[in-house]
Amino acid sequence: MSSWTETVALGDAALDADGWEVERARSGDAAAFDRLFQRHFPRVFRFAHRMCGDADMADDAAQGAFVRTYRALGGLRDGQSFLKYLYRAALNLLRDASRRAMRKPEAPLERGAARIADGQSAPDRQAAQAMLDRALRDALLELPDDFRAVVVLHHFEGLDVEEVAARLGVPEGTVKSRLGRARAKLRERLRGWLEE
Repeated sequence: MSSWTETVALGDAALDADGWEVERARSGDAAAFDRLFQRHFPRVFRFAHRMCGDADMADDAAQGAFVRTYRALGGLRDGQSFLKYLYRAALNLLRDASRRAMRKPEAPLERGAARIADGQSAPDRQAAQAMLDRALRDALLELPDDFRAVVVLHHFEGLDVEEVAARLGVPEGTVKSRLGRARAKLRERLRGWLEE
């Protein structure tokens, strides 16, 4: 079992292990920070990639988040604050990058996609699925950052509301509200697909 999978499986025990590693890293143990990096980089990268849709930008944000978190180790008290700081740093770096990036005109949602039906050939089904995946990704990228973050963490990363709240440092009620509003925006944006 990989170390980041152990984090998911062990829950609070992993956060306690992170706390020990944070304490060791704070006292100058570089190997401890390496273990934190190995444990959490895949999840932070996935989060960033789903937030921005660009692998290079996600990689930069995930790595930058670890750099910022390393610099802030002195102010972190435990493993949970380490994760909260890490996710918040990744989100802030993505926001900064998106502000700097030139805006591209949005592609309109293609409504003429073939339906996915049993009678279609495999290439037709694959093409329709690819179009649906792109429409979902585009709709997700149109959400405000705060809404997108809760959707990605809850629906794509499989975290419950309490875990999302802990990662983002917001109350559970805020997570629930953002999820509800984000789902409504996604339903509206994907109406043509949902009708098919």
